[in-house]
Amino acid sequence: DGDGHVDVLLVGGAGNALLMNTGQDSFVDMTAEAGLNYQRADGSMAEPRQPIIADFDNDGLQDILITYVNDDHRLYRNLGGRNFSDVSAAAGLGGEGLVGGPATAFDFDGDGLLDIYIGYFGNYLEGDFPAQERDNHTALPNRLFRNLGSMKFEDVTQASGTGDRGWAQAVSHVDFDADGRQDLVVANDYGLNAFLRNLGGGEFRDMAPGFGMDQALHSMNVGTTDINLDGFPDIYISNIATLVKDNKYTFPDVNTPLDFDLRAMSGMLVKEADTFFVSESDEDGFSGYVASDDVERGRTSTGWAWDAEFLDFDHDGDDDLYLVNGTNDYNAFSMIVRNGQKGEGEASLLVSHSRESNVFFRNEKGKLKNRSGESGADFVGNSRSTAFFDFDKDGDLDIVVNNFHSPATLLQNNADQNGHHWLKIRLLGEPEKGSNRDAIGARIEMKPKGGLPNSRIVQGGSGYLSMNPKEQHFGVGSAQFVDLTVTWPNGEKQDFPGLATDRAYTISQASGLREKGVARLPPPGDNG
Repeated sequence: DGDGHVDVLLVGGAGNALLMNTGQDSFVDMTAEAGLNYQRADGSMAEPRQPIIADFDNDGLQDILITYVNDDHRLYRNLGGRNFSDVSAAAGLGGEGLVGGPATAFDFDGDGLLDIYIGYFGNYLEGDFPAQERDNHTALPNRLFRNLGSMKFEDVTQASGTGDRGWAQAVSHVDFDADGRQDLVVANDYGLNAFLRNLGGGEFRDMAPGFGMDQALHSMNVGTTDINLDGFPDIYISNIATLVKDNKYTFPDVNTPLDFDLRAMSGMLVKEADTFFVSESDEDGFSGYVASDDVERGRTSTGWAWDAEFLDFDHDGDDDLYLVNGTNDYNAFSMIVRNGQKGEGEASLLVSHSRESNVFFRNEKGKLKNRSGESGADFVGNSRSTAFFDFDKDGDLDIVVNNFHSPATLLQNNADQNGHHWLKIRLLGEPEKGSNRDAIGARIEMKPKGGLPNSRIVQGGSGYLSMNPKEQHFGVGSAQFVDLTVTWPNGEKQDFPGLATDRAYTISQASGLREKGVARLPPPGDNG
């Protein structure tokens, strides 16, 4: 509602919840008033997946997109205050009868309007299942929708080459090579992951084979950071830990019952599956990705991993990693996949319980060390998604966790007590210059006086079915002043030197920088 206090939107099969932050350490449920708890015509609850909060019509108000399974995706236009209008029918995003899921909002064509990319699973509503081969192309195609303005969208999937069919679980956007165009990352459950480079002109090309990232790993999440501080995004993809050896079974026909002894599979080693791709660069700029082992793990520390995202929880100037775990409530193995031609099936035992400890990794000189026990964030649960925001307005990032079949969890961060400094930046793009109002796709470079540089990209959806506030948070260690450079979505750069830390700033592409309501224009000659 634009009051300066971050609100929370939780979605789930038991109903959505729009929780308005009062600014007094409490929330008020405004779901019914806002009209966001969509139900089918027969009164039954629908199955929501991904919430996106963004300004799709550049009117300065935050609209809401929620993707659904077997129902049209819902788009709500913000009318001001806490009033929304359901414009789903006119938007033309579809979804009924399909298995939609992850989504991200970004401006792929640079026209200043936020477009939408929606990932799709196989249509299990019609009995579709993945084949036994790891390189599956049997899911519904992902879809790219171009924003035409006035909350209406056009499907440009085929022309753009973005219709990956690998059973998508997570999608996000980054600018791999800093060429000013937003690229796409697709984490697939049963197919090879895809890294779609934006070539311009409305076309994308999958670069995963060239990057060595075309892996089939039961991927769940896409998290981004700049761990090596080279200015290019690094990508963490969480996956399901699998058995070192899978058991195979023969199915004479589809009616043959499966009979196997779980005891024979007990005690088998679990293979860590999460992958962390770190960018490489040379004198010509970005050159590719290499898999990194700079994440400390135990055998099962990231068992059935879901959301995994980066934050600087302790304000020391480098990014830490928080990862949530959990399995389903109703069986001990992930899935049986069947090859209809060979008559073979395969099952992988994962864990025998649904609740696992969440995992916290602290960045220690570029190495992510497992510090879960001392973090206080390693509660045992069946967690799915996270979001980071400053709930208590003390400058550090708190964590909200959406759990499966249990209430959400709010974790309060006390890093403000360690004496380190911080900075918060909210960007406002200028549509008349070709930048979307939310400045999604903009890049902020931060250089503290005497500290490590860092950068952030404003994203319109990330992780696993989650989205963080578009306000960017930096820890700066002992620095009391920093220099900022903002690269706006249209490519324009503005410099803001000598900003005092422990403050929240708003930077408008059109009118400059504001701190506590005091306007300050960019210095002369800084392309502002």
